[in-house]
Amino acid sequence: MKKAEQHDPSGCFLIEDIFCNDLREHSAIDYSKPICDWLRDSKKDTLEKWECIISGELKQKQKALFGSQTEQHKLPHFKAFEMHKMRFCDLRF
Repeated sequence: MKKAEQHDPSGCFLIEDIFCNDLREHSAIDYSKPICDWLRDSKKDTLEKWECIISGELKQKQKALFGSQTEQHKLPHFKAFEMHKMRFCDLRF
């Protein structure tokens, strides 16, 4: 951002279904909000996309370990927290 001579106070990262948003500055943008809104408002679409995501390599490994199951997949339950109010020891893995 220094090269572009722009200041963007926003930031976000995802750890184990938890969005950590950097909202210390008043002008910061909560990047997790449109993602969570889309997940909530487009349930059918997100379930289809999630099925595609988990049907790859991870799914093949799970089938090898546990056998094939016809269980319907569920979306993860994402949460959002303000990064500056959170301690990493608060995260449960």
